[in-house]
Amino acid sequence: MATATPDVAARERLQARGQRELYVPIVSVGCAVVLALAFLEREELWLRPEDGLGYALGIAGLSCMVLLLGYVVIKRSRPMRRRLPLRHAFRIHMLLGVLGPTAILLHSNFSLGSRNSSVALASMLLVAGSGYVGRFVYARIHRGIFGSRRHLEDLRFEVEASHGTGLAALDRAAPELSRDLDAFEQWVLDPMGSPMGRFLGVGRRRARLRRRAVQKLGGCDRAERRLALAGLDEFLGAAQRVARFRGWERVFSWWHAVHLPLCFLLFGAAAVHVLAVHLY
Repeated sequence: MATATPDVAARERLQARGQRELYVPIVSVGCAVVLALAFLEREELWLRPEDGLGYALGIAGLSCMVLLLGYVVIKRSRPMRRRLPLRHAFRIHMLLGVLGPTAILLHSNFSLGSRNSSVALASMLLVAGSGYVGRFVYARIHRGIFGSRRHLEDLRFEVEASHGTGLAALDRAAPELSRDLDAFEQWVLDPMGSPMGRFLGVGRRRARLRRRAVQKLGGCDRAERRLALAGLDEFLGAAQRVARFRGWERVFSWWHAVHLPLCFLLFGAAAVHVLAVHLY
């Protein structure tokens, strides 16, 4: 059986569809409905933090938040990754990140209470909100929220391939644009450039190049013009994906630097809250 060349394998990975995962959205919608109904009934005091189901929900919510740390342990432990693949661990991590805050909000009956409980609740909401932001950013650099990571080398191959095959018609119709396109490609792939500068500016540069191409191709045959613009759009789209991928990677690193301290704040506040409730 013939093996695929690196170029073919890279293009197959780029063109593969991401796996759609519905577990987290379905659970999130279900939790939102439960929270909405509980909020409407909050004055009936069906749930009390001190005893009964309300107390049990507090224990369950805190347990979910503690179990969230399991993903960090699995991520850094090769033996554990062999037992539980990282994509499954991340799925569980996301589900716990939805169920835990839901249980704690129900436990609190949507009231702040004492100062230590207010700090613990606010910390939990900050971590939960940060988690949803991280999930959005994570999806920008993965195919599907639990898919394989999009490697920059694959995206660079896509730019080079589209430059070689997609722009032949444009080179014939408007050869003077080749210098501008080469400069654009070098700007996108420059390892020393600012990822966020490219992330924010690539759309404007792409639009400017396309406008220039449309002007240059104004006198060409309609079929030739359509073919040239199709090649140009393929190339510009590939280049834009590279620029935005690197920008999303930088945003993800910033998010991680903020999310981790928030988690420490949450667990510290939760520990103080539990001790204060049971000792005083």
